[in-house]
Amino acid sequence: MTRTALTPIAAVALVAIAAGVASNMGGREGYGVLLGALLGAGICGVSALFVQYILRAAPRRVFAAVGVSFLVKLLALLAGGLAFRYVDVLAERADWMTFLVAFGVTVVVMLPLSAMAALPSAAARPIENGGAA
Repeated sequence: MTRTALTPIAAVALVAIAAGVASNMGGREGYGVLLGALLGAGICGVSALFVQYILRAAPRRVFAAVGVSFLVKLLALLAGGLAFRYVDVLAERADWMTFLVAFGVTVVVMLPLSAMAALPSAAARPIENGGAA
């Protein structure tokens, strides 16, 4: 197994764990856990692919790419939390607090795994200009 396989395997494993927890909780809380884990895993997977692409295409912009992916995660957390809190149709279906907790746990677990998956891409690139900034 290569390091690049860590991100999708972690995403599937976390969503499966969240599905098990959601089935035990049931109701609105269970839907909140499942939706939080799904959104967190999806956004982490896409942002990991984005950072790996930037590492290959323009390695000088990798810090900006990591910052953008962090902001996207923060915006998704804020938008999801506010939507499940204040939109009545969504609030009837899913609990906003369990959504936030599941999203946060998923992102925190997947973040180091996606960083480890990006390491082979960074190590394969030669240092340009003798390492001078």
